[in-house]
Amino acid sequence: MPAFNASLFIAESIDSISAQTYPNWELLVIDDGSTDATPDIVHSKAAQDRRVTYLHQENGRAAKARNLGLLHARGELVAFLDSDDLWLKDKLEIMVREFRAGDQDLLFSESYMFEERFQTNGEKHANAKRMGVIAREYSGYDGLSEFLEINRIPMLTVLCKTNILKTFQFNESMALAAEYDLWLRMLIGGCKFRAIAVPLAAYRLHPCSSTAGDRLATDTVIANIYALRQSISDQRLRELIDRKLRGWLRRKLRMVVDWEQLEGFVDMLRELHLARHLWIADVLNRMSHILFRIGKKVLGKLL
Repeated sequence: MPAFNASLFIAESIDSISAQTYPNWELLVIDDGSTDATPDIVHSKAAQDRRVTYLHQENGRAAKARNLGLLHARGELVAFLDSDDLWLKDKLEIMVREFRAGDQDLLFSESYMFEERFQTNGEKHANAKRMGVIAREYSGYDGLSEFLEINRIPMLTVLCKTNILKTFQFNESMALAAEYDLWLRMLIGGCKFRAIAVPLAAYRLHPCSSTAGDRLATDTVIANIYALRQSISDQRLRELIDRKLRGWLRRKLRMVVDWEQLEGFVDMLRELHLARHLWIADVLNRMSHILFRIGKKVLGKLL
C-alpha cells in the first residue's frame, strides 16, 4: 500500500484489510515521504495488528513504493490496495481460492466505484457503479491486443505471483500508468491473466486522485506504448502496437478543444518521431496561426 499524505482515508483502507475473512496476510504500508499524520495512523494500526508493517521512503511516487514493498514481500502471492480504496471483506478469501483453482500468473476481479461512503461489510450494492470487468482470460498476441486498447485491470483487485512481479517490477520513471506499463510487459513476456466478474473491491473517486482529470493518463500511455514498441524486435508485435497506438492518438486528438492544445498534440507527435502524422498536423498548426492573426485583426477593428 503506497501512501503519500493519505491521512484522510488510510485508516478506512487498512480497516478493510483487517476485516478480511482470510487471515493469512501481511500488509506493507510504504510511506512515500508523507508530511501529514499518515505515519502516526499507520503506526497506530500496526500496534493493533501485528500483520501491518510500516516502511518509509523519501518521496519517489507509487511505482517506487510498490517496488520497495515487493522487495520486502514474503508471501507467494501479492495483492495491491491504494491508501484511499477499499476491499470487501471476502476479497482475499475468494481470490486465493480462485487463484488456486485456475491456471494464471495474475488474477483480477470486478470492482465497485464510489464517491462518498461505501459499506464493505455485508451491505448489498445492487445499484453501485462497476468498472465493467468480464470473466475471461488474456494471454499471447490476442491478450496483448485487448490490453493495448485500454488497461482492463483494476489495480486494487489484483492477485499475482510474487516472483513474477519481482522479475518485471514497476517502471519507477513513470509518474502515472506504471501498472499499465507492467501489465503490457508481462503479456509480452508470456504471462497469463484471468479475470472474474465478481466485485470484490471499491475504488474511490475523488478530485485528489492523481488521474482525476484524465482517468486514462493518456499522454503518459501514448509515450509508454511508443517506447514499448521501440524496445521489441518482433515485427508482428510492432505492427500490432502501431495499430493500437494510432487508436490512442485518435483518442487524444478528440480531447483537444483549442489551438493551444492542438499545438501540444503536434509537439507530442514530433517528440515521438511519428513522421507520417506530422504533415497534416503541421497544416493544422499553420492554420491555427493564420486564424489567430485574422481574429486579432478583426478584434482590433472592433475595438
